[in-house]
Amino acid sequence: MRRNKKRSTDKQILLQYFLTYFIVLFIPLVICCSYYVRMLSVISEDDIREKKTELIHNATLVDDFMEELDSFSGMLAGLPAVNIFRFQDKVLEFPNTNEVKNLQDKLFNPTRINSSVYGYYIFFDKSRTVINDSIAYDYKDFYNLYLRREEDLSFEAWDEYLTTQLVKGVSRAQKYRCKDERSIELLAYSCPLPNNGYDTSSGYVRIFFEENVLASLMPVPEKEGLQYILNDSGDIIYCRFTDSPSENAYGLVLQAESSLLDELCQGGNIDTADTDGILKLSVLLDGKKYIALRYESPSGYTYCSLLPVVQFNARQTTSMISLTVFILLAAAVGLGLCWHMSARSATPLTKLLKESLNITHKKEEQGSAYSGLNDVFQYLGNVNSDLIEMMEEQKPYIRTTIVNRLLFGNPLSQGEYDWLERRLGFEYRGKVFTVLIFRVTFLEGDEQNSVDLQNTYILSLIEIIQKILPECLYAVTGEAQVSVILSTSKESRDMVTSEAGEKILHIRNELPGDLADRMLVYGGTTVDRVEDIYESYHNAVFTFMNEKGQIANHIIWYQNNKGKMAAAFPYFELSVRLTRLVTSGDEQGLHDALKEIMTEYIFENNLPAWLEQVLLNELQAILFRIIVGLELEESETQKYYCELEKNHQSPILEQITNTLGLYRRLCAHVNEMKDMEAGKMMPAIVAFIDANYGDQDLSLTMVADKFGISVPYLSSLFKTSAGVNFSSYVENVRIEKAKGLLKNTSMTVGQISQATGYGSSNSFCRAFKRVTGSSASEYRRD
Repeated sequence: MRRNKKRSTDKQILLQYFLTYFIVLFIPLVICCSYYVRMLSVISEDDIREKKTELIHNATLVDDFMEELDSFSGMLAGLPAVNIFRFQDKVLEFPNTNEVKNLQDKLFNPTRINSSVYGYYIFFDKSRTVINDSIAYDYKDFYNLYLRREEDLSFEAWDEYLTTQLVKGVSRAQKYRCKDERSIELLAYSCPLPNNGYDTSSGYVRIFFEENVLASLMPVPEKEGLQYILNDSGDIIYCRFTDSPSENAYGLVLQAESSLLDELCQGGNIDTADTDGILKLSVLLDGKKYIALRYESPSGYTYCSLLPVVQFNARQTTSMISLTVFILLAAAVGLGLCWHMSARSATPLTKLLKESLNITHKKEEQGSAYSGLNDVFQYLGNVNSDLIEMMEEQKPYIRTTIVNRLLFGNPLSQGEYDWLERRLGFEYRGKVFTVLIFRVTFLEGDEQNSVDLQNTYILSLIEIIQKILPECLYAVTGEAQVSVILSTSKESRDMVTSEAGEKILHIRNELPGDLADRMLVYGGTTVDRVEDIYESYHNAVFTFMNEKGQIANHIIWYQNNKGKMAAAFPYFELSVRLTRLVTSGDEQGLHDALKEIMTEYIFENNLPAWLEQVLLNELQAILFRIIVGLELEESETQKYYCELEKNHQSPILEQITNTLGLYRRLCAHVNEMKDMEAGKMMPAIVAFIDANYGDQDLSLTMVADKFGISVPYLSSLFKTSAGVNFSSYVENVRIEKAKGLLKNTSMTVGQISQATGYGSSNSFCRAFKRVTGSSASEYRRD
C-alpha cells in the first residue's frame, strides 16, 4: 500500500514538472507561431509594396536620364553657332567647308558626360547635312554610309520618315544599320531646332542610346513578367517580356494596355488606396492572371509592370509549408525536452524529500525539533553544494553595489549596514572613514596599454588590498582605478594619515615593481559619519589638482584650496569649432575634435559628476543648434531629438559618449546630402562650361549665379568631383579647344584667343605655355 502511494506521489511530482516545462516552452512557441501565421497574410502585400517602391525608384532614374537628354539637346539646339549654321546652304562645298569646322569646334559631345549616350547628330534641313563634333555628311551619304533604320529600304523612305514622322521626344526602340554593317537596336531622343518662323531652316537634334540603357534603369522583371514604358502620346518606347522576343512583346503590350484601359474605364479591380500615385489592377493576359502596377510620372511617361500572380502564390505556399514543418519539429523537440527535464528534476527532489523526512522523524522521536531542522539544512547543503557556492559567488557583486552607493551618496538602510558588518566584517559604529583611490597610470602610446594587461594589474592590486586591508571595502570605479573605504576608530582620527601611509607602503612592497611604479594613490578627507563617505570620495577625485608638491608622497591627499576653481569649459570655442566641422562634413576633423574633448575633460581630469553634467549640457545645446541650423527634413530632425530624449536616463558617461556619436552621425549625413547634390549638378555644370568656354565673363561667380548656389560651395564641389579647382578646369578646357583650332584651322593666334575666351593674345600665350610647356606657334609648327 505504502509502495503504491509512493509511486503515485512520484508520478504527481513528475507530472507537475512536465506541465511546468511544457507551459514554459510552448507559450513562446504559440506566440511565435501566431505571429508568423499573421505574417503569412501580409507576405503578398509586402511583396507588392516592395515592387511599388522599386518601380517608383526606377521610374525616377529613367526620368532623370530623359531630363538629362532633354538638357543636352536643348543646349545643342540653343547654341548660337547652330542657329546661325541652319541658315547656311551648300556647306559641304568649297569654300564653305570651313563653316562646318567652326561649328564642330563649338559643339560639345554628350557621350563624354554620360557614357549611356550612343551618339548625337544635328540634322539641318536647309543644307541637308548631318553634323556632330566629329562627322559631317549630307543626308544621302549619312543614310548610305553611316547610320539608317533597317526598315527604311530606300533613302526616299528614310527622308520621308525624317520629314513627316519625326516628333519631339523619345521614339521606340528600332534596329539600325551602322557604318560597319553592324545591326544595333537604338532609341532616339529628338529635339527640333528653333525655326523662328523660317520653316526652310528647320532641323533636329537627335541623341541615340541603346535599349539596354533603359533595361539597366528598370527593375529586373519577374519570370513571365512584362514591363513597358509609354511616352506622353501613349506610344511604346520600351518593353520587355522575359519569355518572348521583342516582336511578340509589343503585341502583348498592346493587349495588356487595352485590358488596363478597359479596367480603368470600368473601375473594377483597382486599388487606389495608396498615396504613392501607383494604380494596382488585376488583368487577364493570354489566360494568365497578372497584377499590374501602373505609374504615371510627372514627366509624362507611364511605367507599367505586370507581375504574374502565380509567383506570389508560390512564395506564400512555400512559406506556409516551411512554417508547418517548423511547428511540428518544434513541438516534437519540445515534448521530448520537457519529458527529459522533468525526469531529471523530479527524481533528485523525490530522494531529497524522502531523506529529509526520515531525518525529521528520527529527531522528533528524540524530542529535538530544532536539531532535526538543523540536520536537514546540513544535509541539503552537503547534497546541493551549488546552492552555497552560488551564495558565496554573489558576495563580490553585492559588495560592489553597496560600495558604489556609499561613494555616490545613495544612503543604505539600517539592515544593509548591519549586513555589511555581519557578512563583510565592515564595522561602522564609532568609526571615522577615509576614501583612497588607487589609479594605475599608462602613458599614451605605451606598448603595455592594453585592456587585458590593465585587468591583470587591477586583479593583482585587489588581491594585495584584500591581504593588507582585510577590514576595508573596495570596488572598481573606473578604468584602471580601485576605490577603497577605510574605517578607523574615532580615537585614532589624528593617526589616519600616517597609518594609511604605512599601509600603502606595505602594499607597494607587495606589488611587482612595474605595477608599483605605475600606481598613484589619492586620499580624500576624513568624515565622521558613514553617510558622508561620498564627500571623502569626491574630494579624493579632485586631488589631481594637488599633485604638485606631493608627487613624491605615498598618498596624494586632498587640500582645500580656497579660491581655486576647476577650469570652465570654453563654450564659445567649442560651439564655433564643432558647428564648422559638422556643417562642412569634415568627418576626420570632427573625430579628432571629439577625441580631444574626451581626452582633456574625461580621461585626463576625471571630472566629478556635476562637472560632467555641465559638459554634457553644453554639448547637447551645441548639437541642438546645429540641427536647427541645418534645416533637415522633419522626420530626420525628430530622429535626432528622439535619440537625445532616449539618452536622458542613461549614466552621465554613457550620455556623453552617445551624444558624441550623434555628432558623428550628423556629420556623415551632411556628407551624404552633399554627395547627392554633387552627383545631380556636376554634369550640367560641366556641360555649361563646355558650351560657354569662349565667353570672357565665364567665372566661378557667374556659374554659381547661373545654378543658384554659393561660390564657396561651387569651389568645394569642383575640388571634390573634378579633382581640380574651377579656374584650372576652365583653363584646361580652353587650351584643349585652342589646340584643335591651331592644328585644324588657319585662324590667327589673336582670333583663337578671342574664340577661347581670353581677353588678349598675351594672356592666351602665357596660359598656353604654362599648360602645354610650349608656345602656340611652336605647337602649330609641330
